[in-house]
Amino acid sequence: MKKLLLSVAIIICSFLSAQNTYFNEIYSTKDLYKIQKTIVQNHKDVFYKQMLKAKLFELIKSDFRKNYSDIILQKFSDTIIARYDESQSVDYFSDMQTYEEFLKNHIEYISRTPEDVAKNNTLNFYAKDSLGSSAMKIHFGDNYIEKMNNEDNDRIAKASKKTDLELRKEYDSIKNAHYTEIENDFHSENNRKKIISKLDLYFSTKRNSDDELFDLLVENLAPEFKRTFPYPHKYAEFPISEVISGDIISYAENGGGNVTSIIYYKIFGNDILPITIYPDKPEKEINFNNQLKKFISLDEFYLDNVILEKKDGKGNYLISGIIKPVNSDSEYQIKYSTKDFISFVPLQYRELKEKAKWINIQ
Repeated sequence: MKKLLLSVAIIICSFLSAQNTYFNEIYSTKDLYKIQKTIVQNHKDVFYKQMLKAKLFELIKSDFRKNYSDIILQKFSDTIIARYDESQSVDYFSDMQTYEEFLKNHIEYISRTPEDVAKNNTLNFYAKDSLGSSAMKIHFGDNYIEKMNNEDNDRIAKASKKTDLELRKEYDSIKNAHYTEIENDFHSENNRKKIISKLDLYFSTKRNSDDELFDLLVENLAPEFKRTFPYPHKYAEFPISEVISGDIISYAENGGGNVTSIIYYKIFGNDILPITIYPDKPEKEINFNNQLKKFISLDEFYLDNVILEKKDGKGNYLISGIIKPVNSDSEYQIKYSTKDFISFVPLQYRELKEKAKWINIQ
C-alpha cells in the first residue's frame, strides 16, 4: 500500500513538474494566452514570469535591426528577467524577536558600565579613522568621544528606569511597526496574491492593452522596478539596444538615484556572455592606470560615463569615458580600445574643457 501511495505521489509530482517545464519553453505570447486558463494557482507566478520573458523576447525581436537567432534573443530575455527577479514571499515574523529576546537585549544594554561605553566608542571612532576618515577629528573636535560617551550613558540611565508595562508597550510598538512594514512590502504573500489577481482579471476581462499587460507582468516580477525596467525602444529611459549589430547587445538599468548603468553582452555563436568595458582585474587596472599616469598627473582616479562607441575594421572596440580624480577637480575625457575586453589600451585624452585638444597616448 505504501509503495502504491509513493508511486501515485511521484506520478503527480512528475505531472506538475512537466506542466511547469512545458510552459517555460514557450516564447510565444499567443501560445501562452491559449493555455492561461489551464494554469493552476500555485504555478501562476512562474507562468506570468514566462509570459514576460515571451513578451520581452517578441519586443526585442521586432525592435532589433539584425535577424538574430531565437536562441540568442531568448537567452537575452532570460538574462534580463533573472537580473530583476527578486519576488520572494516574505514570512511576516521570520526575523521578529520574541518578547523574551527583547528583554534579554534590554538587560544586556542597561548592564553596560561607563567603562564599557568608553571602550566601545573609542574602538569605533579609531576604526573609522583608520579607514581614512582623519577629517573626523577636525570636524568633530578632540572631545567627540567624550560627547558620545555622555549621550550613551544618559540613554542607558533612562532605559534602566523603564517599568515592565513600559517595556511591554515598547515591544508591542516595535512588533506592530515590523508587521506593518512587512505587510506593505512588495513581496509579502498577500501583495503577491493581489498582483496575480490583477493579471487574472486582465485575462478574464479580455482586455487588449500591451502597455497595461507589460506593466502588470513587470509588477509580478519585481514591483519596485516597474518604472525602471529596461524596455526595447530607442526612446525608453532604460533602453535595450544593439550596440554593435550582430556582436554586442546591452540594456540599461537604474543603479540608484540618477545613476544609470549599461550592462553589455557579447554574442558567441548561440550564446551570450557578459563583458565589462573597462579594466576590472587588478593587474590589468594597474597596467592601464600606469600608462595614463605617464601623461596625466593624477595619483588616484576612476573611470565614469564609460560607453562602448564602435568597432573598427581591425577588430578593435573603441570606448570613451571620463577620468575623475579622487582629490582634484581636474577631469579628462579619454578614448581607449580593447580586442578581448580583458586588456585595454589608452589612445587619447583631453581636458574636460571647451575646445580642448585631443592628445595621443600611443
